Amino acid sequence: MKSMAIEEHEAKIPKDRSANASLRRELAGDLDSIVLMALRKEPTRRYASVEQFSSDVRHYLDGLPVIAVKGSFRYRAGKFIKRNRVAIAAGTVLAITLAAGVIATVRQARIARRQAEIAGAERARAEKRFNDVRELANSLIFEIHDSIQGLPGATPSRKLLLDRAVKYLDKLSQDVGGDANLQRELAWAYHRLATVQGDTSQGSLGEIGAADISNKKAMALFEAVAKANPTNVTDQLNLAMAYRWRAFYDIYEKTGLEEIHRALAVTEPLMKTDGNSLDVKNERAEELLILASVQDAMGDRLKCIESFRNVAELQRQIQSARPDYPDIDSRQARVTVELAHEMGRFGSRADAAPLMQTGISQFEAILKSHPGDPRAIRELGAATTRLGDIEMLNGNIAAARHAFQEARHRVERIAKLDPENQTLQSDLWVADFEDGRALAVAGRYEEALPILQRSFQGYQSLHLEADVGPGPRTMQAWIAEAQTGTGKFGEALENLEAAAKGLAEDEANFDDARCDLAMVEAKIGNVLLKMGKRKEARTHFETALEKAKLEVSAEHNDFPALYAAAEALTGMGDVSASEARSAGNAGARGKSWTEASASYQKSLDVWKRIPNPSQLSGNDYLATLPPEVSARLATCKVELQRAASK
Repeated sequence: MKSMAIEEHEAKIPKDRSANASLRRELAGDLDSIVLMALRKEPTRRYASVEQFSSDVRHYLDGLPVIAVKGSFRYRAGKFIKRNRVAIAAGTVLAITLAAGVIATVRQARIARRQAEIAGAERARAEKRFNDVRELANSLIFEIHDSIQGLPGATPSRKLLLDRAVKYLDKLSQDVGGDANLQRELAWAYHRLATVQGDTSQGSLGEIGAADISNKKAMALFEAVAKANPTNVTDQLNLAMAYRWRAFYDIYEKTGLEEIHRALAVTEPLMKTDGNSLDVKNERAEELLILASVQDAMGDRLKCIESFRNVAELQRQIQSARPDYPDIDSRQARVTVELAHEMGRFGSRADAAPLMQTGISQFEAILKSHPGDPRAIRELGAATTRLGDIEMLNGNIAAARHAFQEARHRVERIAKLDPENQTLQSDLWVADFEDGRALAVAGRYEEALPILQRSFQGYQSLHLEADVGPGPRTMQAWIAEAQTGTGKFGEALENLEAAAKGLAEDEANFDDARCDLAMVEAKIGNVLLKMGKRKEARTHFETALEKAKLEVSAEHNDFPALYAAAEALTGMGDVSASEARSAGNAGARGKSWTEASASYQKSLDVWKRIPNPSQLSGNDYLATLPPEVSARLATCKVELQRAASK
């Protein structure tokens, strides 16, 4: 038994040297210090009592600091860690995790900050590129373009500049769709482009369809900007201008009146709230200018004159308030010429000629201060041509020819320098046509015919998308006039029928086409009568009278239609007189002379409605004047008296 107990005790004693070393380290610490302190000889350095000694042993067993060991922070911390291993481990793990999170967060913040710096730099570079391209486009449109606008031969270059500018702005607008400033700039770019493409009032490429597309784009953009800024007067004026330009392209369409009223509806309230603004007055004047043209196209000739007078008054106010207002001198000269021309056609020709001379003098003054300006040269040429029109209406053929030739000479030089400017090229052919027409009015048909034919062929070779000047139908009618005068009735009839066909296509769109068609139908009747085809001639005279819409035209003072009605009635009288001369018996002759007398009298009654009548209608067609109609009526009365006396 004793030997077994000894073996058991020995079994509990560690035999492994490493285990003994660990035990020695454990016992060499606090326990050695406790024993040594208990064995101190000096009473002051020993435990003061058994209880103190016992307390130190319990502290050792509990892992607490003992008084036998001189305490330090490291010693006490070590004791604390041994007692709280699990909690300390958990805390350490938590601390490490938090530290790792903080480190990761700081790192991500640094990365994000760096990326933001890079993005900011990229954004700054993108904005700089954006603004550079925008500045380039604006420079092309408003600086470089304007600097070459007045140079002869610059039309293709102007178009190239504006095409490039619009491409730039188109790209930019895709990136910043809601930028009102960019939309405004792009709208102006389209507007400028439309002017170069197809503004027939100045030098252009004659691309009316392309101009129409550009103008619609400008209008849509101006509408968007004006809608976003309803109280901004400038944006509202831009919108009114866009509507006005839309109306300008549709003057000879049914929509023209509606579109100009849209523009007037924008400026109407502005005239009440900002009526002293020169920009508002100027836009209103420009709108009334288009309204006058629309009224003329619709047949309201006297209203047209009234509108021109209103334009002149507004421009006078602007010029009086600010003599250097942009382009005010040109605008005043332009409306003076328009008013004089309309007065010459439908008002007082005695007042029209000196007023036209005033307009010409105004353009000459502009050209003197801007020598070589193609637009001023062209407008001076147009004014001189219109002076020739008034001289023709007054019967001064020599003076008219001089004006037409002078106008051609003015335009010819700049047209040669700018061969791609379709408007200028058409001006040359129109000037030749006007000279040929003057010869025809003078009865010099042999001289007139080749000039009229050549000018028509040259005009047609331009393949214009919109008529400039008298237009091809009027040209064909005058070629027929000269052919009739030279006895070429078949060729004349062919040209008149072609003119009638073209005018019939436009009859529903604007009044001048209807009036011209009525006159051409009367001309066809005259040629057929000369060819001995009385029945067919009467049919065309009746058609002419129907197209003239006598009562409606008289009510609206539509004088070109009244000229056509008078000519048709005279023609019907001529048919009846021709029938009377070939009648086989007295009864038939008397009936025909009576019908002729009635038609001539009706014609004279229509002439009484036309103030200041001329051998040329307001739309530039030859008419049989009242004295000649009266002479034919007198012949009828003589024949009727002769028949009655038998």
